[in-house]
Amino acid sequence: MSLEDNFDFGKFIQRIYISSDINHVYKMCTTSGNLEQWYLKSSVIHTQEGKLRERDEKIMKNDEYEWTWIDGAKLHGIILESDGKENLKFSFGVNVSVSISLKPKGNRTLVELVQEQDFENAEMKFNNYMACFPGWQFYLINLKSVCEKKTDLRELNPDVDFLVNI
Repeated sequence: MSLEDNFDFGKFIQRIYISSDINHVYKMCTTSGNLEQWYLKSSVIHTQEGKLRERDEKIMKNDEYEWTWIDGAKLHGIILESDGKENLKFSFGVNVSVSISLKPKGNRTLVELVQEQDFENAEMKFNNYMACFPGWQFYLINLKSVCEKKTDLRELNPDVDFLVNI
C-alpha cells in the first residue's frame, strides 16, 4: 500500500484565527495594495474587459491576475469566485484552485484556506502538495501578523536560497 493510498494529496485545508474584523481581513485578501502587504511583491489585477483595477479596489469574479513574489516567481490566473464579503476562489496554476472563506467568531475572524488540485500524475500531485502546504502556512501566519501587529514577517531582500519567509 502506497502513501497515496492512505493520504489525499489532492486537497488540503488550513485554518487560522485572526483578531480582526471580517471586513478588514477580506479586504487584505482581495485588493492589490493589501496583498502586497503580506503575500506578494506585486499584484496586478485586470477586469475581464482588460481594465486595470485600482490598488484599493476589490477583485471580482472573472478578473485576471498577475502575481509576483519576492523571489521573482510569477503566476497568472483568474478569480473564479468573489462574493465581496467572505468568500474568494482563484486558479493557482494548472489544475489547481484555492478557496478562502472567512467566518466571524466573536471579535475574531476564522480564515479557512482550501487548495484542491487535480493531477493525473501522482508524483506531480505529491510535489505540488509538498511545495504549497508549507507556503500557505507561512503566508496565513504572516496575514495574521500584519492584521494584528502590523509586522510583515517576509524577508524582503533575500540573499540566500531556501529561505522560508519570502
